[in-house]
Amino acid sequence: MYSKQGLNIVAMPSTQFNQEHKTNSGVAEFVTSKGVEFTVLGLGDVNGANEHPLYTALKERSSQKDIRWNFATYFLIDKKGEVTRHDGVSPMELEEKIGALLSQESCAL
Repeated sequence: MYSKQGLNIVAMPSTQFNQEHKTNSGVAEFVTSKGVEFTVLGLGDVNGANEHPLYTALKERSSQKDIRWNFATYFLIDKKGEVTRHDGVSPMELEEKIGALLSQESCAL
């Protein structure tokens, strides 16, 4: 919906919540079957000793808390690299914030 305005969505599946497929090929098959049009990275840990560096950086730039559930934690990053973290929300609840960021000439997600 907002891709022409500069919105980029990146998802990272994680087996830490016992809900995702256990292999990258399983994830790829699932997202293909669902017609996913955004970037989906390979499986990675979002917490702990083997935490993916992307999540380490996102948490350091926001509230630095462990992620309780990957389907309810979202990070918005503007063009300046400022990170805001949103826990316990659905993606649709972020639509107004995303629209506001995209309408700013100096910001992109």
